[in-house]
Amino acid sequence: MDTTAPLPPTGFLDRFTTGMSPAWGECFIRNLQEWTTSNHDVARHRHAHVIPTEAEYIPMRRVTSALVWFYDLIEYANGEELPSTFHHSTAYWSLMEPITDATAFANDLYSAHKEHARGETHNLPTILRHHHSYSWQEAVDATAAQVITI
Repeated sequence: MDTTAPLPPTGFLDRFTTGMSPAWGECFIRNLQEWTTSNHDVARHRHAHVIPTEAEYIPMRRVTSALVWFYDLIEYANGEELPSTFHHSTAYWSLMEPITDATAFANDLYSAHKEHARGETHNLPTILRHHHSYSWQEAVDATAAQVITI
């Protein structure tokens, strides 16, 4: 079974890869493909009522937040590319991971009550509540503490 999700239409990709190097376009498409595939995986988990562990969720959330390919679009909007060696460097990811985590977890806090009411399982407060037997307030507080300490 093919577990990858389809990419957006070619016109969408052409718009954002025109004027950028082939290497940049490949990176953008790869990041977009990881995003679509991860969101398909999350949909399958939700359908099966799978609640990932915190360790499973955090790297998945970094991808499903869409921020990784949004970072690519900053380069596109500026018409300048960062060197590919920087994209793969520890310095880049030591900056991007905490920014992505703080943004994604803040989004999880914002949407927690709505998603909880719908029975969604991919939200940090829900995950903390389930795996640590926290009350709802303790799970929200623990998520907020993670955002603040990042």
